[in-house]
Amino acid sequence: MRLEDLYPNFFYLSEAEQLEFVSSYRKRRAIDLVPTLIKRDISKVDISLSPEEETVRKLLKLTKRDFMQLKLLANKPEEEEEL
Repeated sequence: MRLEDLYPNFFYLSEAEQLEFVSSYRKRRAIDLVPTLIKRDISKVDISLSPEEETVRKLLKLTKRDFMQLKLLANKPEEEEEL
């Protein structure tokens, strides 16, 4: 089997099929890149928490790093999540 046989020829697809193909590719890539983006974002963030956040973190028994990852995921714009 050749590589070109694995996927349909993009240029022969209808406009709706091209849109669906690109959309599914973007969703798959967004899911694949989430751990990479979190690691890169977390390294840029100073891990200092407010007293309230520290209390919540201790109640949930999370490490600072895990808590910051949850915070980053919660603060992501909806547009990035839909890609």
